[in-house]
Amino acid sequence: MRRPSVEMFRPSRPVPIESVLKPPSSFTFDLAAETARLKHGDAWLRTGHNAKVLAKHPHLRVLLTVLKVGTRIPRHRVEERISIQTVVGKLRFHLPARTLDLASGHLLVIEPGVQHDMEAVSDCAFLLSISWPKDPLPLEPERPEARVSDTHAFRAPPASPTRPWKLL
Repeated sequence: MRRPSVEMFRPSRPVPIESVLKPPSSFTFDLAAETARLKHGDAWLRTGHNAKVLAKHPHLRVLLTVLKVGTRIPRHRVEERISIQTVVGKLRFHLPARTLDLASGHLLVIEPGVQHDMEAVSDCAFLLSISWPKDPLPLEPERPEARVSDTHAFRAPPASPTRPWKLL
């Protein structure tokens, strides 16, 4: 039997450094397992909600969020287009023109600048996706008396030239 040597582990041909440093081109997540982990976190026990960033790219964020029944996220608006997909449970959204219940397996897309608030009708988990254009346009206030404290904006951090991606 041969003793292991460094030569046994050396590739037969050179490997380009880009193939080693390149981020993965796709990700998969077990949403049930991630949801269970979030529900055992300190934030869930203290505040009734918890969240984890699943994907972080220059123009897209995907977060898994859990809310306890009765937890509310107050009225706000964001400058980016967002989508909310309920994974488990039921959410209630209050939009300017209507109130909408979003049951498990349903998807809601909210355009930039639309004010909304939400509450958990039952314990729930949902995916929040936030996307923005490369050159966002400034958002005009919906009313003259709008204050900065009335809005919440999710802004992308500047891309790092040395590390434009990050593994989670």
